[in-house]
Amino acid sequence: YEGGINGQGERQGHGIMRWPNGNTYAGLWVRGRREGLGTCHFGNGATYVGEWKSDKMHGQGTYRWPDGQEYIGEFVEDLMEGNGKCKHKNGTEYVGGFKNCKRYGRGRLRPKNGSEIIGIYNNDCLDGPAIVRYPGGMVEVDYWENGTPVGGGVRWTADRKCAFALNKGKLGKEISVRQGMIITRSVQNALISGH
Repeated sequence: YEGGINGQGERQGHGIMRWPNGNTYAGLWVRGRREGLGTCHFGNGATYVGEWKSDKMHGQGTYRWPDGQEYIGEFVEDLMEGNGKCKHKNGTEYVGGFKNCKRYGRGRLRPKNGSEIIGIYNNDCLDGPAIVRYPGGMVEVDYWENGTPVGGGVRWTADRKCAFALNKGKLGKEISVRQGMIITRSVQNALISGH
């Protein structure tokens, strides 16, 4: 350890600590614990830059994995928790809520294929109302449970002139534009309210 020490011999103020496992921390210390702003380079190649509390990543920060994945957002006791943005090495990006390091609450997922999924997530899966926009302009509006569409939704053509019923993710018969709008508004309202 290189840095400040308090009257009790504990790390205090700004300092740099190097552990035998390859981890290195440079930042603020309070009574021997990482507290405030700091940067940690982990022995496995990952990096965290951000706020610390009681020796844990806590508050706003950026975590980068060795494979290129990156999370920017809120942490609670070493876990991605709260609002954040996660970009995966394959180009998929998610912006929204996290709980226990998994997608949770309202969020927007943009897979590499160019589609966009706006919905309510739980335990990394769609779990509630969702709107899926495809690169060609087609849109699906539906309800999901544990990552599976449960029905009652609608698929719109790219020009929004035709609507088709969705039943558990499968395309059904054509319905009137009016019926399609009623379903779409219902899902949109549920998404806004978070239910």
